[in-house]
Amino acid sequence: MSSSWLRENTRDTEKFRILFNENIAYGYYRNLLALKPYGIVLNLLTIAAAAAIIYYKPDFACCRG
Repeated sequence: MSSSWLRENTRDTEKFRILFNENIAYGYYRNLLALKPYGIVLNLLTIAAAAAIIYYKPDFACCRG
């Protein structure tokens, strides 16, 4: 059985609702997995920025009353 035959014969989303929902969930999972490295890098940059702010203690003299 070829995959193209299977795709063509299971396109009816009403009749094959479980398969359709599983395909949606699988696609969502793959997209999240693909974005994981970007999320990790963004988190590390945020931690580095917060550490730099804490370490250098910026002087907010312009904002004092």
